[in-house]
Amino acid sequence: MYKQIFILALLIGAVISQPAGTLPGIQNGYLILSSTTDYNAEHSVFNSKLNRPVRAWCPATSVINNNGEWIMASSITPFDVYGIQIQGRYDYDQWVTSFQIQVSLDGFAWTTIGTYNSGLTDRNTVKYIDFGGARRVRNVLLKPVTWNPNGIAVRWEVNMKFV
Repeated sequence: MYKQIFILALLIGAVISQPAGTLPGIQNGYLILSSTTDYNAEHSVFNSKLNRPVRAWCPATSVINNNGEWIMASSITPFDVYGIQIQGRYDYDQWVTSFQIQVSLDGFAWTTIGTYNSGLTDRNTVKYIDFGGARRVRNVLLKPVTWNPNGIAVRWEVNMKFV
């Protein structure tokens, strides 16, 4: 019985990992990345791609106060976003434990989708965060709220479909 439940959990996890038909917007270069600050060039938004085997995005205030740091994925054309995948830093024990997601169609009016627990407990596990359905956006903003004591670090992916 336990083996059956475990196998079912694995199958459900595989299905939930990314909605069918969605595209990895960051990995495919469909989305433009920006942030409030980068710790340095080696920890910039360009190192924030999921499963990238080098560092991650770390803001300038990574270990001390958050001060409203964020990382954003944007497009000049609207797209539907379904969720994100999140991961910690490749080469050091840093990851976000909770974060807020905000979205916008115009870059001025923002909607907070929610504050999420990442579920991360190590640097390399990938967690999928489902937004509960499609949302038409041009901007997806991730704002770290809490992180492990070593500091903020994010590698991520935006699961999207073009409209």
